[in-house]
Amino acid sequence: MKSSWARPNPSDADVTALNRINNLAGVPVVLAYLDQSYLPAFCHISAKHQATIKGGRRVHGWSYWRLTDLDEVSGQSNHLMMAEHHSVWETESGELIDVTPPRYGGNTTLFLRDDAAIIVCTLGEIPVRTNLADLQSGVFLRDAQPVSYSSYLLSEADAGRAWQYAEELGFDMTNYATDQQRG
Repeated sequence: MKSSWARPNPSDADVTALNRINNLAGVPVVLAYLDQSYLPAFCHISAKHQATIKGGRRVHGWSYWRLTDLDEVSGQSNHLMMAEHHSVWETESGELIDVTPPRYGGNTTLFLRDDAAIIVCTLGEIPVRTNLADLQSGVFLRDAQPVSYSSYLLSEADAGRAWQYAEELGFDMTNYATDQQRG
């Protein structure tokens, strides 16, 4: 089995289906990635750090990806549409820019703004939203596997990596949660 990830187009039927199943409103837009030397997979820290140093705010939403599994023997392929919780930087003029390298490659991200997809931290724990899928309502993805929960806490090791990355940037993790000023 050979797997590949690709960025879908905003008008693709499986993007529309994922939005309908997960009650997401709006049409996703293609955002260019602007290299600011941030690491992949730390979008919430990177976008808020960018807003803190350059102005503007962190904006939450969903980044869309299509997983294709190809059975090399039969030639059949299966597709799964996924949206991962993602944050981008909104400049002071209102332009949305992705400052985090796209997780699965390329130089663009398909992004849907979702102001309800905030980050709430309790007692220093870092919550992570599971990914949305085009499966059925109430089914989410974690590591591309179906699960029934919509969020989980980072493992101690992963949380440690997040805190270390933030420290390297000079970002104060006590500001990680969503706030009114910087998102």
